[in-house]
Amino acid sequence: MFVICSRGSCNPAPRAERSELKDFYQGIIKVAAGFHHLLRGNHKGTVNLLGPALTLLEPYRPSCLGVNIQRLIDEATACYDRVRRLGPKRLHEFDRSTLPQIEAESLESMPK
Repeated sequence: MFVICSRGSCNPAPRAERSELKDFYQGIIKVAAGFHHLLRGNHKGTVNLLGPALTLLEPYRPSCLGVNIQRLIDEATACYDRVRRLGPKRLHEFDRSTLPQIEAESLESMPK
């Protein structure tokens, strides 16, 4: 079940909205999982999750549900490229301070 939270309350997403946002939710989850693999030193898991995640999020540029998707894609792509350049043997050299953070828009800009 997908849940939409705004203005302090959470409600199940309507069925039609769930199907329209399926790739958005999967993309966000795969980005998080990809970076989890990165932090655990798993190069293959990082690459296998981040690449498809970025593709899933493309249609939701510049923002969706208050999330700045453009910034997330730009920062995650830069990390993805660095991970691929470093390869498995040098993954420990990845600068963790460059990991993206999800930036949410203000509640005033979110649809009611």
